[in-house]
Amino acid sequence: MSRINNSQSCIVCARRADGLAVGFQGRRRHKDQKLGWYCTECGPSSARSALSMKNMDDVEQRACLKVAEEAGGDLVIPAAELPAFIAWCVKEFAENMRRDIEEEGGAPF
Repeated sequence: MSRINNSQSCIVCARRADGLAVGFQGRRRHKDQKLGWYCTECGPSSARSALSMKNMDDVEQRACLKVAEEAGGDLVIPAAELPAFIAWCVKEFAENMRRDIEEEGGAPF
């Protein structure tokens, strides 16, 4: 599912959105509408910047690599534990994104 127009997911960190969005509506209201929903931790300015992005940038790719390193090597996850593992991955991704952006002095977009 796309992060654009997804009212459930923060466009910046992919965690749960808090019911707030930035964006614009095209001439054909619903067809051209692009909204970036965000959580209060990420805020509207980061959401506006993320809305204009197309592919994962270097910060997002580094966050993915860090989560993969933290998870370890070859994993076998029982089906009953998979939801908790996915929740952990999303949480770690968001924390790594925020940490990396803070250390670098701002978002790269």
